[in-house]
Amino acid sequence: MWLYTQHGFYSIVAHRDQPGRFLVRARRQIDLDNLRSLAGLPASIESTPDADYHFRLTITAAELARVMTVLGNTVDYPNFKNRIAARPDQADRIHIYHDIWDETNRLSGH
Repeated sequence: MWLYTQHGFYSIVAHRDQPGRFLVRARRQIDLDNLRSLAGLPASIESTPDADYHFRLTITAAELARVMTVLGNTVDYPNFKNRIAARPDQADRIHIYHDIWDETNRLSGH
């Protein structure tokens, strides 16, 4: 699952080697720092410079549920792209989110 949030971009998948656990992956460490702080995750960030996602957290199912709840509770803005543009740690990717919006808009036939 991909999550685009005001705190960062995350890829969340089932951990291949640890049943019942999940990998939360990010391309930038600040995104995982934000998530750890927000959700109170004790997990340490693993650096994986040779992987497509350079940073990873391994979390439990209960921690994943907490992450999803916390992220949902932080939606306090009426416009996602405006929020991203206003955040110094996220603003440099606003053009990416505009591109994603454009591409997904094509799915609706526009």
